[in-house]
Amino acid sequence: MKKPVKFSLLPKAAIVFAIACTTLITACRDEVIAPATRSDNPGNSNPNENSGQLWKGKTVQLKWSALDFQKLEYNPAGQLIRYTSQYNSVQGTDQVTKFIQQFDYDAQNRLVKKIAIGDGLITYYSYNGPVLEKATEYNLIGKPLVEYVFTFNNQQQLITQVKFFFETDDQKREQEKSTYRYDERGNLNEVGLYYKDPVTQQFKLTSVFHFSDFDDKVNVIPYLNSPYLPHIPFWKNNPGSKKVENVTTGAFSAEESYTYVYHENGLPNKRITKAEVGQDRTFTYEGEFLYTETK
Repeated sequence: MKKPVKFSLLPKAAIVFAIACTTLITACRDEVIAPATRSDNPGNSNPNENSGQLWKGKTVQLKWSALDFQKLEYNPAGQLIRYTSQYNSVQGTDQVTKFIQQFDYDAQNRLVKKIAIGDGLITYYSYNGPVLEKATEYNLIGKPLVEYVFTFNNQQQLITQVKFFFETDDQKREQEKSTYRYDERGNLNEVGLYYKDPVTQQFKLTSVFHFSDFDDKVNVIPYLNSPYLPHIPFWKNNPGSKKVENVTTGAFSAEESYTYVYHENGLPNKRITKAEVGQDRTFTYEGEFLYTETK
């Protein structure tokens, strides 16, 4: 049984990507397409244009079992409004653990608020005109907990994210940093994770996540990681591989490869994941995409 958890950059035995929605499709002949297939016309030339236009008012599930799934719901404007991740937390029972993130947008179609249903944490997003500057997370009583500050390049691609933690006196201190690099087609292919050295007070690179072997199809798998930026398409195409590099040792602590089964129109019907987690242990599992109308 596969546990669909919130997408995280922390290495673990079998990590799952959140799956985005696309247009409602009917049954048709399936075709296995190798992830490394390339095209001279990868589609949208603007890496930050909202690809949600392809799946307005749709919902998709990536389903492993009746109790194990991820679901993304889009509004008529093609914006992600709710992300649900559920897994069977106690084997042999119907007990589940569920995570729900709800997203709100303003009249300018900017993401302005995220609510974590259940724990009550609320994240507010701040802009300088159309450019996202920061995201601040608050607890139930309105106390700030974490702040993320963003830097974009002239192609509107996120290149740096710095994470600050608030102290008891509401003073904040920077503790973590992430850097982002892209390939020539606008696909995020490298994420570097840095932590503040308490002695030198300098950021130290600890891990690098490598994404490669992108196909030539329109991406339907959003890169969703805290603080969640669903309005920014990090991937134009679908990744075929992910590797987690330990910078200290130079070794890869986790590796995953992805093979997609597509409908004739190029949209995915299935995804087969092969995960290598060390000590010659390999897991292979399959998820099915289910497309419906958003209620």
